[in-house]
Amino acid sequence: MKKKAEREVVCTLCGKTFRTTCPTVKHCPECRAFINKGMRDPKQVGHRKGKKKHYVTPQEPLDEMAARAAALGMSYGQYSGIKRAGGCLGPRNHEHYINPAWQAWKDKIYDIVRRQQERVEAERKKGAK
Repeated sequence: MKKKAEREVVCTLCGKTFRTTCPTVKHCPECRAFINKGMRDPKQVGHRKGKKKHYVTPQEPLDEMAARAAALGMSYGQYSGIKRAGGCLGPRNHEHYINPAWQAWKDKIYDIVRRQQERVEAERKKGAK
């Protein structure tokens, strides 16, 4: 195996010259130890020892969600998408309960699809001439 070539580098913090084989090193070992010690948060010492508790959001059964979506006059996919986007669902005025951010995202996607379809149609007409 080929040995890496050593080179002399000047530390950007203290100005001391040191030798290294790594091409990206900018600080001497003493300054690096000082920086790393200062960056370590004392609250995080030993934070990986405990197991992470996983919390699963309770979700209603699929058949109940499908029935609720049908009662509101929409598909299960529309219902779950609005629910995930944070929209409020209810039997009253449907437009009032849609999250505006979700609606803007949906309009943007539909606009992209519409423009793509127009391009395809224009190319088809151009080729037919």
